[in-house]
Amino acid sequence: MISVGIVGAGLSAQVFHAPFILNNDRFKLVSFLRNSSNNAVPGFEDIPVTTNKLEFINNIDFVVITSPSHLHYQQVLEYLHLKKHVVVEKPMATTHRQALELIALAKENKLVLACYQNRVFDGDFMTVQSLIKENQLGRIVEVESNFDRFRPYMKSADAWRELDLEASGILYDLGPHLIHQALVLFGIPLSVQAIVANTRQLQETSTVDYFSIVLRYKDQIVRLGARMVARINSPRFVVHGMKGSFSIEGTDPQEPQLRSGVKVTDSSFGVSGERNAKLVNDSVNSAIKVKNGNYAQFYKIMADTIESMDFTKIAIFQEYAVLTIKIIEAALESSNTGSAIIL
Repeated sequence: MISVGIVGAGLSAQVFHAPFILNNDRFKLVSFLRNSSNNAVPGFEDIPVTTNKLEFINNIDFVVITSPSHLHYQQVLEYLHLKKHVVVEKPMATTHRQALELIALAKENKLVLACYQNRVFDGDFMTVQSLIKENQLGRIVEVESNFDRFRPYMKSADAWRELDLEASGILYDLGPHLIHQALVLFGIPLSVQAIVANTRQLQETSTVDYFSIVLRYKDQIVRLGARMVARINSPRFVVHGMKGSFSIEGTDPQEPQLRSGVKVTDSSFGVSGERNAKLVNDSVNSAIKVKNGNYAQFYKIMADTIESMDFTKIAIFQEYAVLTIKIIEAALESSNTGSAIIL
């Protein structure tokens, strides 16, 4: 059994990691590491909490890092030097060169290192993948992918994602999800053009709360967008191909289900309700069923990799983690210069 410790005990740890680690019988969740309090983690009161790093590392083989983004590089570096396997929340690091350094160190020490990317296991994304693979749309010409919210205020005074910190803001928070999905679908783009902005113009923060990114491929155009001021949401995906089109609204149910206390073992978990998912091609013009989401698959891959030390399955959680940051860097440069950036 693989002994696991989680660094951090906030939303990410409670919602995206601990439930799936506990539900996988190849893992044993040993403890949470917190900075200043050893209070029990809500919903996981049976799992020990420590503020002592030495005590934490002595009992584990595998570390899951859920701390703020600007801490990722140093923390991953530290735990790799301690010979621990590591999963780190996105982004893997602040710069793509830091991410390359971390991956090289992991490979040198024969350690598993992966950037956590659950959104490739969203039901809507898996539906898009399936339609493309089955050639329901023909050659893909254009893809639009959006994450919209209406929050014209700061979530809270200490919400680090909205503070003026390195690697904070919506580009580093939601951007990695959309970019990673595009990489999984089409690989490395030829160029990046973007508008990155602070649209809310709040007194408390000047961090990025809007982006529009165009990834140019030889045969496709991919448009990625996220905004914090949208009372009417854009479609989650719109896909146009030479044979047809697909669109879907709403969001994958897994995150809201986890936040509301639905168990990953519940029969309703990951099952999409009405999403207004429509396929139009030569033979179909109707709503279609959305695939069930499956975040548990990420930790199945991690267990397989740690037990076999076959790194094939985690390639997309390493190489694409680097490329994701590289595209974020290119998006910032493009927004500043007004030019497309060649990768």
